[in-house]
Amino acid sequence: MGLLDFLRGRPRPGSAEAAALRALRQLSDEEFVSRLTRALRDEGYSADRGGMTSGDGDLLLRRRGERTWLRYRFWRQPRVGLALVRELHRFSQAEGAAGAKFVTTGLFTARARKFVLGKPIELLDGAGLLARMPALFEPGQIELPLRELKTSFVPERAAARQELSSPRADVPAAAPPNCPRCGAAMRKKVARQGHAEGQHFWSCTRSPSCKGTRPA
Repeated sequence: MGLLDFLRGRPRPGSAEAAALRALRQLSDEEFVSRLTRALRDEGYSADRGGMTSGDGDLLLRRRGERTWLRYRFWRQPRVGLALVRELHRFSQAEGAAGAKFVTTGLFTARARKFVLGKPIELLDGAGLLARMPALFEPGQIELPLRELKTSFVPERAAARQELSSPRADVPAAAPPNCPRCGAAMRKKVARQGHAEGQHFWSCTRSPSCKGTRPA
């Protein structure tokens, strides 16, 4: 189960990442929301409680004139399925929002991940929070970024991956987009073969379990 859990986004039991998520789940709802809104501000969002149109457990996000609904009410749930994700999609569409985000410290089922493909919904599970929102965690709580752990399954390729993911002086910095397939954050890499050899592109941070890419 170790490799399968990793590919599904579940930190290895006994790892620093698993310990960080356990500590996060022990927070009160108010403390979690406080840290979550702080992390969202780092991404340029303003966050308000949902108000009359939404139940407790939603945040209305605004950035550059667009509204996004974020649902965190199931943030301690170990597994979130299709029905809950579909419900958020319908609600955000009815409210005329530009998109939606679903946050949990657990996992999303395969059917839920398949449902969001091509839809303006971002699914942030425990692994996604570790990689995307370090402000949720106490300083020093996470010993290694999740993206570094992924190379440990293929040690002979670790050096090559490190070289590809390292920033280059001749490439202008850009805010990483979200993966079009699973909604996770992306990182810039360099194509090593094919007609696009030597060109930069965005690759999903869940690679190799997710094959999502975008042109740089």
